[in-house]
Amino acid sequence: MQETADSSFNEDAPYRFSPEETSAKSFFRPPQPQPLYPIDETEEFHDPFSDLSLFLSKKIKQEVEKHGSSKQWSNKIQNDLLARILPEFKIKFPKYRLGVASIKKVWEKVSYYYGKVHTHQEALDDQGKLNIQFMIQENLRGYSPKNSPHLSPYHVAQQLAVKLCECVATLEGTKLRLDHLTRSIWAVQKHLIPSLPAQSCKNAADDFDALDKLIVKMLLETIATAPLTPQKILQQTVKEKLYTLSTFLQKTSIEELYQYLATFLSTHLYPNLSLHKNLSHEEKLILQEFIDGQLHLTKTKNKQEEVSLRIETVQRILILYLLSTSLPKDFSLKALQEAITSVYYQKKSSSQMPQSVKTFIQAELHFLKRKEKDVSYKAIESAITSTFLTVQKLPRWKEDYLEELEILSWKSLQKTIPSLQKKETSFLQEELAHSLLDYPHYSFKDTLYHTLNAFKTHKTLLSKNTLEEQTLLWEELDHKIYTWSIQNTMLCRWMHFNHNTPLFTTLIPYWESSTPQDNLNKSLEYFLFKNPSPSLSTDHLRQRIAILYYHFWYHHVGEPQDTSLESFLRWHIQDICSHHPKKSKDEHLCILENRCHTLLPATPISRKHLEVLMSGRR
Repeated sequence: MQETADSSFNEDAPYRFSPEETSAKSFFRPPQPQPLYPIDETEEFHDPFSDLSLFLSKKIKQEVEKHGSSKQWSNKIQNDLLARILPEFKIKFPKYRLGVASIKKVWEKVSYYYGKVHTHQEALDDQGKLNIQFMIQENLRGYSPKNSPHLSPYHVAQQLAVKLCECVATLEGTKLRLDHLTRSIWAVQKHLIPSLPAQSCKNAADDFDALDKLIVKMLLETIATAPLTPQKILQQTVKEKLYTLSTFLQKTSIEELYQYLATFLSTHLYPNLSLHKNLSHEEKLILQEFIDGQLHLTKTKNKQEEVSLRIETVQRILILYLLSTSLPKDFSLKALQEAITSVYYQKKSSSQMPQSVKTFIQAELHFLKRKEKDVSYKAIESAITSTFLTVQKLPRWKEDYLEELEILSWKSLQKTIPSLQKKETSFLQEELAHSLLDYPHYSFKDTLYHTLNAFKTHKTLLSKNTLEEQTLLWEELDHKIYTWSIQNTMLCRWMHFNHNTPLFTTLIPYWESSTPQDNLNKSLEYFLFKNPSPSLSTDHLRQRIAILYYHFWYHHVGEPQDTSLESFLRWHIQDICSHHPKKSKDEHLCILENRCHTLLPATPISRKHLEVLMSGRR
C-alpha cells in the first residue's frame, strides 16, 4: 500500500510538499465556478414583467423584426440569437444559463404578438410603438356587461389591463403601470355601460382627489370655451395651464397672492360702491387724499417688506378711520404737539389728553418706528400732525361702509403693485369669478380669503421639496390629465355639483321646462334677470353656465338606460343638425364620426350605432 501511494509522486521532483504545505497551497487555488441555473426553471422566466423576461423580449423582438414573424424557427435564427444575446446576458444575469429551449419559447411568444399587432395598421403609432389607445378601443369594441354577468365591470377592466401590460412587456420590453392602465381602460369602459348609477361604480380607479378636481375644472373650462378642442390639444392645454400655475405659485408668496387678489377684486367691485352716490365730490376728494397719504408711506427699498407694508397699511387706514369718529374736532395744534411729546417721551401731559388722541398717536408712532428705525422726533411729529389734521376732516361715514373704504384703498394701491403676465392674471380672475358666482353674499374679505385658500391648496398640491418628488408628481399629473381628457364632457356623468349655488337653483328649473342647448345666451339673460348682480363677469358667467348645462344634460336629458356615450352622441347630433341644417344626413354622419375620432380617440364607435341614433331610433 505504501509503495502504491509513493508511486503517485514524482521521484525526480526537486521538492515534495508536506501535508501542511499541500493544505496551504490549496488555499491559493482559484475558486471553482459556481453552477449556473437554467432560466426556464426560475420564477423570473415565467413572470412577463421581471427584468429577465423584459430583457429577453426586447432583444428577441429586434430579431423578429429582422426576420419577420412568419419566419419558422431555424438553426440560423437560433445561432443569431445566441450570438447577439449571450454577451450582454452573461453580464446582466451571471447566475443563469441561457438554453435554446428557453429562447425558442420567448421567440414563439414574441412572434405571436408581433403577428397579431401587425395585422392592424393603427396598432402602432408614428414612432413605431404600440398604440395603447387603439388597443383599448379594439378590446372594448362590442363590450357588454351581459357577456360576463358573473364579473363586476371594473374586474373586466383589470383583466384587460393585465393582458395589455403583458403584450407591451413582450413586444417592447417595458413595464407599464397596471394601476394607470386599469384607470385608462375604466375611463372608457364605464361610459359604455347602460343604467350604471354613478355611486355604484366607485372603485380604486375612481379616486377623485384634489389634483383630479383641479384638472377637471381646467378641462371643463377649456371645453366650455372651445367645445370641439381635439383630445390631444385638450390634454396639452390643461398640462400647460397646470405648469404655468405651478411656476407662478412657486415664485409667489401668500402675501403677494393676497395683494394681487385684493387689487383685482377691488377693481371689479369699485364701480358699484355706494360711496359714489352717498358722498359729495368734496368728501370723496378728502377721503382719497387721506388714503393716498397713507399709501405713500408704504414705499421701501425692500420689495418683500413692501408687500407686508401694503397689507398692514390698508388695515391701518381702517383703524384710523374708526378712530377718526371719536377724535375731538376742536383739538388745537398746540395741544396735539404737546400730546405727541408726552406719548413719545412717555411723560405725563400737563393738560387732559383724550384717550382717542392718545390711542391715535400710539398707533402712528408704532407704525412709523417699525417702518424706519432711525426716524427723528421732528419727522415723527410732522407725520403724525399731518395725518391727524387729515383724519379730522374725514366725512362721518357709516360704519357699515368700512368695507368700501378697504375696497377703495386696494383700488388705489393697484398702480403701485407690479403687473403680472396675462395667464397669471387669468388664473386669479377666474378663481375670483368662481367665488363671486358661488358665494355672491360673501363680504369683500370673505371672498378674498375663500379665493386665497383655493390658491394655498393649489400651491401645496403642486409644490414638492425634491426634484425626484417633482418628477413623480408630473408623471402622475400626465396620467390623470390623459385619463380625464379622453372622457371629454362624459365625465360630467360622474361629477357632483353644488346644488345650492344661485346659478344651479335658478337655471335647473328653467332648463327642465326648455332645453336651450343652441342658445346658452338665453340662459345667461334669464339668470341675470333673476339675479341682477352687476359684480358678475359676463364671460365667466357664460362659461359656468355652459359647464352646468353639460352636467344637466348628462343627468336630466334622455332616458335612464342611456349610456354616457349615447348622451354624448345625442348632444353632438343635436348640435350638428342645428349648425348645419342644409347638409344631408350622410354629411351629418361624417361630421359626427370625425368629432368622435378627435374628441373620444379611445372610445369604440360603431357606424351602425351612429346611424341608429341619427335616425332617431333606439
